[in-house]
Amino acid sequence: MDIHGSVGLVGSYAICMIAGGVASLVLWAPHARRGPDRSAGTAAGAAEGGLTGADAARVGMTEPPRDVADERERIVRGCMDLADRLRDDRPTLFRKALRDLAAVGVTSVIADGHRVDEEQHDIIGAKPTTDPAFHRTIASTERLGFTDRGELVRKPCVIVYEGPEVLR
Repeated sequence: MDIHGSVGLVGSYAICMIAGGVASLVLWAPHARRGPDRSAGTAAGAAEGGLTGADAARVGMTEPPRDVADERERIVRGCMDLADRLRDDRPTLFRKALRDLAAVGVTSVIADGHRVDEEQHDIIGAKPTTDPAFHRTIASTERLGFTDRGELVRKPCVIVYEGPEVLR
């Protein structure tokens, strides 16, 4: 197997591990939200929180993470970073990462063609245009933005068309 095949397998494995972690957090979330009176690690406690003992065993957890929200955020941020790395070189894995993120409420923001809004976009460069209709329009999204359950958690990094008078 060549180096590219190994990288592909490692990337696929990483996505599977991250997706499994997200699934585990999603399954435990109802249980973890109940409050401090948890019967952690027991089938009865899991069933009371919406899981069966079989569900808990299937995801390989005997008790929920200490802070589910923090764990979910860490995994989601890792998946967003992974998607950035896969975007150009591994389009199939990139699409899979985006589908897995969407399954837990995280969607990508690609702003190409939209008017720039500095509250919603990080401008990292400019591209000249002679057409006034394109002035302050996003030419390309260089790094994806993401929303989590409708809330912007990372602005997209964009290149913006600028008219000749602005670029001087």
